[in-house]
Amino acid sequence: MKRIMQAMLAIVFALVAVLSLQVGHAYAQDASPQEVEVVYEYDWFTVKADEFKEVNVTQDVPFDIELVDTGDEGSYVFVLGCNVYVLGGHDYIGETCETSSSDIAILNRGPDDVDIHILPQ
Repeated sequence: MKRIMQAMLAIVFALVAVLSLQVGHAYAQDASPQEVEVVYEYDWFTVKADEFKEVNVTQDVPFDIELVDTGDEGSYVFVLGCNVYVLGGHDYIGETCETSSSDIAILNRGPDDVDIHILPQ
């Protein structure tokens, strides 16, 4: 009985140690201002960038692009090779291509958080 309790206690400590490492690793990734990371999950993209990331819209379902600018020069989203959206200087986002290839809505939730909703046509 004592050995079973010791084994269970060892398993609990191992799980706590693994979870602590995972949380620390995720925090280190989020804290890095140079990192560009794309997460594809449940038909939407999350883009966090201080540089630029190309996104090809080939899905038949709506998805979101969340653009978080961590620098002063702005971030860019290229849609189907035509539409370019710029998040510049922490305060605005603008369209730089006239011909639209998708239905696009831009939501600016603050100086560092802009959501771009794209419905492919």
